[in-house]
Order: sequence, then structure tokens, then C-alpha cells
Amino acid sequence: MAHPEENLVFLYHAESVDLLDEMESSLLYIQQHGFDKEHINTIFRTAHTIKGGAATFGYDILVDFSHTAENLLDDIRSEKKNINNDLITFLLKIKDHFNTMIESIIQNDCEEIYDQNIIKVTKEYKEYLENYDDSQVKEEPKPKSKDLSDIPKIGDQEKDLTTQPAKIQTNLLKIESKKIDAIINLLGEMVITTAGVMEHSKRINDKPLKESVDNLYKILEELREASMKSRMIPIADTFKKFQRTVRDISLVLDKNIDLHIEGADTELDRIIIEKISDPLMHLVRNAVDHGIETIQEREDKNKPSIAHIILSASHEAGNIVIEVKDDGRGLDPQKILDKAVEKNLISKDDKLHENEIFNLIMQPGFSTADLVTDLSGRGVGMDVVKKNIDQLGGSIDINSKLGQGMTVTIKLRLTLAIIDGFMIKLNNDPYIIPLEMITECKELTDEYKKVVKQDCYINLRDHILPILDLKEFFGYERIKDNNTKENIVVVSFGILKVGLIVDELLGEFQTVIKPMSKVFKNLKGISGATILGNGSVTPILDVPVLLKYANQKYK
Repeated sequence: MAHPEENLVFLYHAESVDLLDEMESSLLYIQQHGFDKEHINTIFRTAHTIKGGAATFGYDILVDFSHTAENLLDDIRSEKKNINNDLITFLLKIKDHFNTMIESIIQNDCEEIYDQNIIKVTKEYKEYLENYDDSQVKEEPKPKSKDLSDIPKIGDQEKDLTTQPAKIQTNLLKIESKKIDAIINLLGEMVITTAGVMEHSKRINDKPLKESVDNLYKILEELREASMKSRMIPIADTFKKFQRTVRDISLVLDKNIDLHIEGADTELDRIIIEKISDPLMHLVRNAVDHGIETIQEREDKNKPSIAHIILSASHEAGNIVIEVKDDGRGLDPQKILDKAVEKNLISKDDKLHENEIFNLIMQPGFSTADLVTDLSGRGVGMDVVKKNIDQLGGSIDINSKLGQGMTVTIKLRLTLAIIDGFMIKLNNDPYIIPLEMITECKELTDEYKKVVKQDCYINLRDHILPILDLKEFFGYERIKDNNTKENIVVVSFGILKVGLIVDELLGEFQTVIKPMSKVFKNLKGISGATILGNGSVTPILDVPVLLKYANQKYK
């Protein structure tokens, strides 16, 4: 039977998760900067609030455990006992165990039911907390593997009704993310329907109707912007969890690593954040595990014993740029080339730029299993990271200096739902280009046409601009008409830029992105589709793919 106060328990769970994240951040701060009253108070309040909520719902074992942790934290807060790295390590385990206990309650219909392993670990951790002596270094209890048999149910005991005053949150409203997603989806359908009404008002030439529809479109655009902002969240929470990862791995590997986080308040679509979390975890672990040298190795190389990893996020021309940068071993381009030739990924006669050499480690056939020391093990799993980034319509780029470190740069769109697009035509077929990627538009003059036919590039204000004929790329037949005017749409993504030859420029178009069927998964140059007001399906150009193709073909 479900707990009679189920909704309240779920709210308690959500609040506890937030509090425990704050507890972990505070513990890591104290380890790096030393004793700090404010962060100690944060850790104490976490245990106190969890205890108060548990008492409200009658979760007696959780009350007892959190009360024991609270007592020790109160002694530290009042400076009766000292906090050191060993205790920080153990308190991080306490934080994880709080999570485990509360998750178990949620999974068991909001009843306080734990498996035998959780009960055993709770007892061991409680004993350690009760007997903690800061004058000695105690061996931390090591929980054994889980035993899922014999799941007991906790009966009624005397309740501790101590409660923590509720936080005042007058400007915050917690809402299920799927409700926001539903609003975004309905808004997308409204955009499509409104486009149809706009076309109809133009056909019947009714001036009052056209004015009303124009006003409706403006309001809808504002509503779209407000709705999209509701799904934008800071990337801070994703970044913060890597502090624990860096700390735990570096302790095991005898490395001293300082993780710097920059741009944590940068906002991004929640869906993208969820999808980018695993690739980022892989990159951070690679930097810690393989990129950074041990303390002794760094001292032998006359490098500072404290290594640095910088995890940063920033906005750039409608996109978000995420970087993972370390000052470790770096990559050896010659050894990468030799390995790529050995694996038949390239020919020994191929001439590659240094950046292209580094990007070879993301090729599916590139394995560095036997070159962990020489190449820092970077290739293992990098093809999976690239695949995940590609699926989000983003790009990933690698730069490195041997002996100095490595930087991985990821560029992504801010949102995946609705974008401002620019409509063009090839023959009579419409296509959408993401507006944020367009730099400028120019008429393809006769002078330009002669140069394009010869060298596939033009001189744009003393800069060489590669040109890609979209009709040729998509296999259109040429219509012999000397009077046909063509245009160049200059697009850019990251450091790459190219001019796309198109027939007509139709202007801005609010675009609802619809995913392509699996049938079209191998279709190059198309990232998705949208539906026009007349019901027709229009492809959205995959600009990063077109840029890469043009620059490789004409370099």
C-alpha cells in the first residue's frame, strides 16, 4: 500500500537531493580552502533537515542515522572537534548513504524498507560517527556487496519531531519537467498553425485579418521565447558533480588535481544538459585518469605538483561552448599519425593539419589500448563521445601541446525544440538554415560565378571563402536559364566558414524542429525537418556537416 502522504514524500525526496548536492559541494570546498563556518553550517543544516523530514513521516532508522551525523557535525560546527581530509572522505560517503536510504524509501512505495546491506552499512557508519576521534586516523568501514534477500519492514518507534524551519521561496515554483515539455510541444503546433493562418490571410487579402494575425504572431514569438527560457537551466549542477569525480580518482591515482569551474551560470536546454552529461563525464575522467601525470612524474618534469583541469561554459553566437582543458601530458601528433596509418585510417601520403591529426583519435577504428603511456589512452571511447555530440547537432574539436596539456572544445545549440530559421529555395524546393549560423547573404554575380567554376572559392573581403553548391551537393539537375539569379549564404560554425550557393532567399521563418525518421538517418546535410503552414515538410540543413564537407573538399 502506498504511503498516505506520498506527494509530500516525493517533495521531501526532491529537497533532500538538492540539499545533499549542496553538502557535497561544501565538503569539497572545505577540503580545498580549509575550515569555513558558512559551509560547515550548510552541511549541518542538510543532516538536520533530513532528520526533521524523516521524523515527520515516521522514518525512524533514517531519523536515528541523521541524528548521529548531526551530533558530530554540531561538534565540528562549534569547533569541539576538527575536520580533516579523512573525515571529509567519510562524510562524502555519508552523503551517498543518505541518498541510498531515501531512494530505497521512494522505490518501496514511500515505506521505510531497506535491504540487508543498507541496514548493515547504516549500522557500521553510525558506529563510526559515534566513536569518531579527531586525534586518531580511523579505518573507514568498508561495506560489503549487497544482499537483496530478506527485506525487513521497519515498525513504529518513538518519533523525534524536531523540524527545520522551511525555506522561504517566494519566487520559485517546482514543476515536473514533462509538463514544461508538453507546453513546448503545444507551442510548436501553434507556430505551425499560425503560419498557415498567415498564408491564408495573405491569399484573401483581408487587411484587418492580416493585422490581427501579425499581432498574434508577435505575441506567439514572445510566448515562445518565455516558454523556452522556462526549460533553460544553469549547467552548474552538471559541472559540480565532476568535483567529486576528480577528487575520488585523483586520491586513488596519487595525483593532486585542482578542478576550476568557469561559466557555471551559463544556461542551456535541460534536454541537452541531460544528453551531454555522460560525454562530459568521460572527458573529465580521461583528463584525470590518463591526461594528468602523477605527482612524482610532474616533479620529474619540473612541472608544478598541483595539476589543473578547467571546465568552462560560455555563449557564442547562439551556441554554447564547453571546454575541458588540462595541463597534463598532451598528445604526440607523430605517434597518432603512425597509429592511424597502421590502422589504415589514413594513407602515409595524406597531409593533415595538426588539428585534423588530433581529431583522428575520435575515429571508430582508432584504438590506443597498446599506447596508453604514449597517447594518454585518449582514444578509448572518444568515438562514442563524438557520436553523442553529433546526435545533438554539435561539434567536437581537440587541440593539444605535447607535454603541456590538451583542450577538448564542444559546441552545441542552446535548444533543440524551436529555432529562428532562414528559408531558402533550391529550384522550387524550400529549405531552412538556422538563422544563428548565417553571417551574411550576397548575390552570386557573374564575376563570382567564373571564380567558383574554376576554384570553388571566392575572395570575400581579402579572405578565402570555400563555396558549396547546394544543388550539386543534393543532386539537383541544372535548369538552363541564364537569367536565373543565384545567391551566396555565408554560414559559420566555430572556426569554419563557407558560402552556400542557393537560388532564392525567402527570409526569416520561425522553425519547429521535427526529428527525421530512421529511414533518413544516413542522409547527409539534413539535421531535421519542419512543417510549413501549408502542411508541407521542409528539411533543415545540417550546417556543421556542410561546413566540414566543403572545407575538406576544397582545402
